[in-house]
Amino acid sequence: MNKRKNSFAIIITCIAAVLLILVFIFIRMFFFGGTSSGTAKSESATVSRQDAETENAGQTVLVGEADVIDELTGESESASESKEADASSSAESGSDESAPDGASAFINPETGKHWNSPLERYFYDEDFFKGCPKRNIQLLTPNEYSRPQTPIDEVNDIVIHYVDQPGSTAMDNRNYFESLKTGEEGRSASSHFIISTDGEIVQCVPLGEVAYASNHRNHDTISIECCHPDDTGEFTKSTYKACIDLTAWLCYAFEISPDHVIRHYDVTGKDCPIYYVRHPDKWADLKADVSKRYDKYVKKYGYG
Repeated sequence: MNKRKNSFAIIITCIAAVLLILVFIFIRMFFFGGTSSGTAKSESATVSRQDAETENAGQTVLVGEADVIDELTGESESASESKEADASSSAESGSDESAPDGASAFINPETGKHWNSPLERYFYDEDFFKGCPKRNIQLLTPNEYSRPQTPIDEVNDIVIHYVDQPGSTAMDNRNYFESLKTGEEGRSASSHFIISTDGEIVQCVPLGEVAYASNHRNHDTISIECCHPDDTGEFTKSTYKACIDLTAWLCYAFEISPDHVIRHYDVTGKDCPIYYVRHPDKWADLKADVSKRYDKYVKKYGYG
């Protein structure tokens, strides 16, 4: 009888042990079963993110192509957010190196600091870019042949030019100026603005810097190159309108009279812009239209 009891107890104990083991296995699978694969997935995701970050680090995002440009400051939204964060950090540390809105046009991108120049006062005026026409900002790479980053002394005149190649676009000419950076052509040339035959305004050089366009007047002028469809050099209606709008705004922004709008011809005697040199009456009409547009700026925004 005792042997039977002992055998029965052993069987019950074995069954209980088996059940306990099964319960343990069930609990492990139910609560921890995904740990191994989850860890693998997490590690895989981490590697994927690292690969993506490494890959993205080698990419170049062109300004204006994958980002939105602020028409007033020429900064991308991401750059603006970064600048705000830097400004906040500077404020916390007691530093006062952050620039007011609009002043970025006068920042030396190599140092991140401002040049000391009489022009600086304009870019610290929050109203400076008020009414500025829409621009496609495609600044040249700093270099000694087309963008030397030399500060402009002051703005006394706005100089109108025409491009050498009929039928070329603003970006064609901008890219030509960019190509000069190698020095292989042994030539210096650039312009603050170029206007396409469709009226697009491309900005190549910041307003606070010298552009190589107007010879001995580079130090105190803003230059505008205008594209044209043929050898006559006559501007299209779209180019003409954009030229009027931009020139009038520059006169208003820099507080100079439209009388200070001149041709390259008036600086060196070169037939540039050729149509408006050979047709003085058309040049007189262009200046009159600039004056009318300028008066509208004054009426709308008042004097500085």
